Amino acid sequence: MRFIAIAMLAILSLSSTLSAAEVSLPRSTPEAQGVSSERLLDVINALDAQFPSMHGVMIVRHGHVV
Repeated sequence: MRFIAIAMLAILSLSSTLSAAEVSLPRSTPEAQGVSSERLLDVINALDAQFPSMHGVMIVRHGHVV
């Protein structure tokens, strides 16, 4: 039973890695997507204060990474 659980975990990990490699989102400036850079920085600073162990954040708006 333990072997099956480990095998399933390995398969799920591999499939999510392959799926993530296939997705490509275009990049854009915050302003081009209707977001204020200043306000975005405020949100990132607030997240950083709330979650000190956070290593990264991705903001997607209208299908673009800003």
